[in-house]
Amino acid sequence: MNSSNKGSVLIISLIIMSIATSLALFIIKITKDITVSSSLILEKLEAKIKAESEIERLKYLFLTGSFGFYSFKPGTFTKLYPQEIFLNGKEFAVDNDIKISVVDTSSKINLYIYTEEKRLKDVFKTILDKNKALILADTYLDWIDRDSFTRIAGAERDYYVKHTRYTPRNNIFMQDLEELLNIKGYSQETYKHLKKYLTLSYTGGDINLFLVDNKLLNALSFVNKATLDAIKNLKNTDRFKDLKKLIEKNSGLTEIFSLEPSKILEITVKAKSGNAVEKIYCIIDFKETEEKPCTVYKYKE
Repeated sequence: MNSSNKGSVLIISLIIMSIATSLALFIIKITKDITVSSSLILEKLEAKIKAESEIERLKYLFLTGSFGFYSFKPGTFTKLYPQEIFLNGKEFAVDNDIKISVVDTSSKINLYIYTEEKRLKDVFKTILDKNKALILADTYLDWIDRDSFTRIAGAERDYYVKHTRYTPRNNIFMQDLEELLNIKGYSQETYKHLKKYLTLSYTGGDINLFLVDNKLLNALSFVNKATLDAIKNLKNTDRFKDLKKLIEKNSGLTEIFSLEPSKILEITVKAKSGNAVEKIYCIIDFKETEEKPCTVYKYKE
């Protein structure tokens, strides 16, 4: 074999080796990606199972413990859970992988009840910038009222037909608070802020005086200011027995405020496994009925 042929063979051999090496590296990369992807899927699945299992455990917990004015005391699992769970959304950890927060819906303003224009605007002005509050109150009221009259900053059927594929609900019974996102002017950021203070109570219910934020108390302009100041003072100094007496001796206040939680709880569970995180948000009514021990109104992953 002459030197020219030897050179050609060498070049071909090098090309084949280069291709083989490239294929080997490609296969290694694909294998690595598949391994990483499979690992992430398994971690996601494990986080999901952890979160769902925790919800089931919480169901049992809330059916066997005792509710107080503003908190809950577990009857079991005392090593896993705090001795007292506050119903104001304060997050607590079960272990390194699971965190839970619980809010009783009676700590919030029930939109099913606050449909009178002035009262609603008082609430919105308390928790939002004044100009935004007036605009969003108008668009919300136009969404739920049955007439076609458009308020100053509102929006009726003509607006939604032109800009969306739906029309206003035209009654107060929205199915879910997230429906606010369908209303003109309600952004994700605004909704995220409002849901801290607003709820749609599925069974009605009064404002829990122990749990309600003092900021929301300021929005109750139909309650005497001196009375509100007295309530806030007693709340701030943890004089709950005196607060109970103040409410019970005033029949007008007992129609507005409750001294007991509604037992309709917004529960958020965050579970992690490796790099995966699963979050479950649900609304569960723990008032027992003849048919079932609790009622799940919402379950969202």
